[in-house]
Amino acid sequence: GKHDQVLQIMQEAVRVDEQMHGKESLAVTVPLRKLAQTIGLVGDTEEQLKIMQRCYSIYRKHGVQHGKEYAFVLQNLGIAWMDKGLKEGGFDFKTGMAFEKGDSLKNLKKAKALMEQAVTILKQSIDERHPDVGTAKINLGNCIGYLGENERKIGLQMEAMKSHIAVTGTENHSSVAELYANIGRTYSTMQRYE
Repeated sequence: GKHDQVLQIMQEAVRVDEQMHGKESLAVTVPLRKLAQTIGLVGDTEEQLKIMQRCYSIYRKHGVQHGKEYAFVLQNLGIAWMDKGLKEGGFDFKTGMAFEKGDSLKNLKKAKALMEQAVTILKQSIDERHPDVGTAKINLGNCIGYLGENERKIGLQMEAMKSHIAVTGTENHSSVAELYANIGRTYSTMQRYE
């Protein structure tokens, strides 16, 4: 259905960029990253991870380890590792903690390291209040929450919320409401109701 159409369009974008710029061009990493995100939505974590590792490899080959686009590659590679870890081990819905099964925790720790690096590079590349920095903090927070670092997760969510309020100019915005809900869920998994 529609998902197959989306995949075909994304694959065509990759093909066109590869023809125009070459298979190892940095320009190819943008449609590749978007293809990996789409594939990740349907749960094909192996293919998602393979594509993101290719993006990472292209950046390394070019010696580029800075800038917003590189940070997005790191973040999406981290998301792919996180998805793989969660698919492999699952998590406890009550506590929010990942189960240790196979390499699940090892994969989540890889994800954490990549996402921490992405946040650092984004903060160096763009204004810290930019929504992309907030999104990266939320993704990192989600990952570390599965590892039991809920206090830090809440801190990152609060920082992201402040950024969203600064950008939108109001607390009356859907992104702020969603962040409040996420913080509430995190407190709930910590069984903190005071």
